[in-house]
Amino acid sequence: MQTFNTYERTKLQHHFRKCAETFEADHPNHQHTASLRNCSTESGLTGTNKVLHDYYLYAMGEGVVRHPQGSAAQLLTRVIRHVREVSGDRNVLLSQAADYARRHNITVPAHEQMSTDLVVADRPPRALINAAKASFHNRHGRNA
Repeated sequence: MQTFNTYERTKLQHHFRKCAETFEADHPNHQHTASLRNCSTESGLTGTNKVLHDYYLYAMGEGVVRHPQGSAAQLLTRVIRHVREVSGDRNVLLSQAADYARRHNITVPAHEQMSTDLVVADRPPRALINAAKASFHNRHGRNA
């Protein structure tokens, strides 16, 4: 288990606090979202970090006890669940997810598709956010 000395811990707390205080103001149009609908496969990265990594879908589902259901289960969630529970195919990569979905007729029913209004559709319940904050504060204190 890694431990931090007091100086490192204080410095980490300082950076976290500064980020929390300024991020929203510095990024007024940022929408917190887990939807990949508008993401480009072009990373725009250059140099040694320009190579993107691909992940196995089977591994992405490792350790998931309760898969999202209903409108919380969009296409990628359904594909990962199919790979783990139906086909067992350990060789399907994230970059192949759309082809896999077509091949196995995996779709998201219209009534469960995420709305394009991500501010509403992809916002976690307030109680969940409050529980996460309380847990963080219990572990690290209110000034962390």
